[in-house]
Amino acid sequence: MEPVSVTTFDAWCAEIQEQDNWLHKEKERIQSMINANNITRAFHHNDKKATLLSRISDSLKTPQYATTTTSNKPTDHKYLPKLTNQDKQLLNEHEGCTCCCTFYAGHCSDTCPMKASRTFPNATNYCTLTASMVEAARPRVTAAFVEAAPCNDDTDSYVSSSTPTPFTIPHLYVVLDLTGPTVREFPLLICALLDIGCPTVIISSSLVDQLGLHHYDLPIEEDNLSSLLDTLLRYQEYVRLQVRSGNGVWKLGVVRAKVNIRLPIPLILGLSFLAMEHIVIDVNLHTTIDKKNWRVKPPKPITLENALELALAGYLLPEPIITLVWECIEVLTDLKFMNKKDLEFKEKHQDRFPIQLPGTLKGVPNHIYHHC
Repeated sequence: MEPVSVTTFDAWCAEIQEQDNWLHKEKERIQSMINANNITRAFHHNDKKATLLSRISDSLKTPQYATTTTSNKPTDHKYLPKLTNQDKQLLNEHEGCTCCCTFYAGHCSDTCPMKASRTFPNATNYCTLTASMVEAARPRVTAAFVEAAPCNDDTDSYVSSSTPTPFTIPHLYVVLDLTGPTVREFPLLICALLDIGCPTVIISSSLVDQLGLHHYDLPIEEDNLSSLLDTLLRYQEYVRLQVRSGNGVWKLGVVRAKVNIRLPIPLILGLSFLAMEHIVIDVNLHTTIDKKNWRVKPPKPITLENALELALAGYLLPEPIITLVWECIEVLTDLKFMNKKDLEFKEKHQDRFPIQLPGTLKGVPNHIYHHC
């Protein structure tokens, strides 16, 4: 028994009730063990009282006429009560003997030692057979030896010392790059939540305005979502967007997402998205599995050692970025061409372009320099 260490009255009452229930169960267990011990002692006591003659031969039969010569004084001998059908069923279910009335006796009534010695259990110590006596007589088997670990006052004696279950596990997000009519330069990077508890794809209205997506009227039968408080969430519009990640390395078709005004995150990829892409979430590894190619391990994070050279693939980039890249290429090409022509012109007219000009023009012949 541990001392009560609570501060509130309700918690104190609950702990007292729990300890009281434990004491009652312990008392019943001890009483059942005492009853089973009494039955065993009575069996061995009667076995010792048997005479040598009763052990090696049948007892002598008393003649019928001898009953007439006996005294008329009534005897106070107490007989065992007859076993009921319930008692017999209880003994049969728990490998008991109907002769010595012992559970898990290791023999049956035909091979009972009491039957061979023509003795019976002591009627004085006989108790009605109950389920508690069965539990007390049940053989105990040692399953394992557990090493005792040191504990302090803060350790609960009824809590296992194995690794505790974590209270929370972080949500699983995926980094996506989205484009839209209002995205002029680079794609917009967002963190989308992978949620197996949401049956559809939901996008926030602020992200829709930022991407400049076109609104479509949502069918009436699709306005069927509710919160955990059973309050209806109104959805009247949806948008179409293209989801991709890794600068276009992983690309998906057009996804229809319901628009929500008060969504706290930019995008939720629910069951409809996961089912369409054959994606399974592995909460143990905190990653996703693509059932089409069974890729379990997530990609390694990019470091300076394993980073690859940057490459521009036109079909992976949006149109505004392609236009900007072509403009830069044209400017660099013109600059390279002008530098090449400048070197050719200087080599052709080396006499007009000395390596180092003098600091003054005094004393310099007129044919070396030109007048401006």
